[in-house]
Amino acid sequence: MKKFLFLAAALFLAVPTSAQAEKLKVDTVHSGISFKVRHFFSKVHGKFGEFKVKFNFNKGNIEKSRVTARIAVTSVDTNNKKRDGHLQGDDFFNAPRYPFIIFKSTSFKKTGEKTMDIIGNLTIRGVTKSVTLKATFNGSMVDKKKGRTIYGFSATTNINRHDFKVSYGRGVVGDQITINLDIAAIGK
Repeated sequence: MKKFLFLAAALFLAVPTSAQAEKLKVDTVHSGISFKVRHFFSKVHGKFGEFKVKFNFNKGNIEKSRVTARIAVTSVDTNNKKRDGHLQGDDFFNAPRYPFIIFKSTSFKKTGEKTMDIIGNLTIRGVTKSVTLKATFNGSMVDKKKGRTIYGFSATTNINRHDFKVSYGRGVVGDQITINLDIAAIGK
């Protein structure tokens, strides 16, 4: 009887439960962080090409998930090198002094079957503010060739750039910035 109980306990502990977080590796080749902002009467689109993300995803208990992201300011790309250089300068991001935009989640809140709010601290130019990412879990599938699970997520938020001391170009550049994330992540 003792052997049976020991074996049953060992099997139970060896089987992962849906309440465990899985460390996901973000596939930066198939992921993107983009933004858009009004310039006079049209929208200018841009993206960041260099970023690192640490993502502990708990599909069975979303509230226990965590994510941090570090985005290199010098990787900003608006399809105009002169504008990109200006954005990296002191009028906007001041990349020499503040080389990274950082996001650290403080909580995940399930809002629907596949939707969640990711609340966290966003730091731009040394200023940290709480923001909410409206996120969607787009699904997952097993890559049978490589024996791993691929997950897809998307998220969006709007921020007021003046909250982060990015105030150059009032009246020409819009106050509201829309940020979009499309994330492919790889699990076990």
